[in-house]
Amino acid sequence: MLLFFLVLLVIGLMAGYISINCSDEIGSLLGLLSAISLLTSLVFAPWPIQLLLLVHLIIKH
Repeated sequence: MLLFFLVLLVIGLMAGYISINCSDEIGSLLGLLSAISLLTSLVFAPWPIQLLLLVHLIIKH
């Protein structure tokens, strides 16, 4: 499960980096892929990582 989480995270980060540097239509498609990939990686993240993100959000607000 951890490997699946890391693969999705790396794909999302790479797609986000490419979408920032590209100004074509493929850039917007990669931005969408990046958002979807990062959201699914948060869903499949192990519970300690989700807990750390939740604590960070609570403290920040």
